Amino acid sequence: MTSLVSTNASELASTLSSAFSEINSETGLTIDTMNELERQFSDLAGYDVSKIFYESSDGMKLNTKAAEDLVDAEYELQQSKLRDEIDRQNRIIEAQSKL
Repeated sequence: MTSLVSTNASELASTLSSAFSEINSETGLTIDTMNELERQFSDLAGYDVSKIFYESSDGMKLNTKAAEDLVDAEYELQQSKLRDEIDRQNRIIEAQSKL
C-alpha cells in the first residue's frame, strides 16, 4: 500500500509539474496533460475535475486554486487509505499473535 501511495504522489507531482509548465506556454495545457490530471483525480468522489480547467485566449489553462483544492483532497484520501491499511495490518498481526 505504501508503494502505491508513493507512486500516486510521484505521478501527481509529475503531472502537476507538466501542467504548470504548460500554463505558461503560448498554447496552454495539452490534451494529454488534461486527461492525465482527470485520471489522477478520478478517485475523488463528489469533485468535478473539469473545474480545474478554463479556456483563455492562449488555450486551456489551469485554475490553480481549484487544482490546489483537489491536491489537498487527494492527499487526505491517500492518507485515509494508508491509515486504513495500517489498521488492517495491525488487526492481522494482533489476531496472529493470539494463535
